[in-house]
Amino acid sequence: GYDPSKPWVGECNDPVSQENARKVRMAMSMAIDRQSIVDNILGGFGRPSYLPEVLPPLLDTVWQDRWFIPYDLDAARKLLVEAGYPDGFDALIRITTGSHPLEVEMGQAVAQFLGALGGDVRTEVLTYSGNRPSVVARERSDLWFRSSSAGTAEPPELTQLRRNPENAFNPGLEVREPLAIIRRMDSITSRDEIDKIREQLYDGFSHNQWIIPVVLADQILGINTDRILEWKMTTGSGYLGDFENIRFK
Repeated sequence: GYDPSKPWVGECNDPVSQENARKVRMAMSMAIDRQSIVDNILGGFGRPSYLPEVLPPLLDTVWQDRWFIPYDLDAARKLLVEAGYPDGFDALIRITTGSHPLEVEMGQAVAQFLGALGGDVRTEVLTYSGNRPSVVARERSDLWFRSSSAGTAEPPELTQLRRNPENAFNPGLEVREPLAIIRRMDSITSRDEIDKIREQLYDGFSHNQWIIPVVLADQILGINTDRILEWKMTTGSGYLGDFENIRFK
């Protein structure tokens, strides 16, 4: 349920509380140096992420420059002052393991970046299955750092809508505005029309930071170099693909 001690969560029926929580989430997002994580933890094998769970090639097709989130501590601190947290805030980040071998390192880096805003930011490492029950039961509203795979072939916004709101977690998508947009998308057959509505959805995610995206990590793959000369893959896709780019010896 609603926990007023968490500044990134607003009270549903209080527009001022909702806006202050949005500013806190945006401040957190602007405090993360995504490129540094790509360079220093992923060794360059990835790219910064500014839209949650939107992967190439869709990402590169629909991208708009207005969705870019700068790394700007001064602007982030200004937002916290406006939201009523001039000295920062305490937080616990739950880091779940399983999807990427560098999950813990990335989550701890995010904690350090958020700690620069003030307050005590701690981390707790546990398995995905260990964390999920409390999320489904709505018992915890701590920050959660996790990664996910490429998922299904259908657009991720539709996949998330179909998660049962009573017996699953669907991050941020119990908010009425994106749900209304997604329901419209489900009945559209025109490519032009769905592109326009998708922009509205992504504008909402960018403005509100319901889910704070961090990086798109390249897939880790071992190949037989005795047989394969080269295999160029889409950066940050997170899935096994681009088979047409394989060059055999």
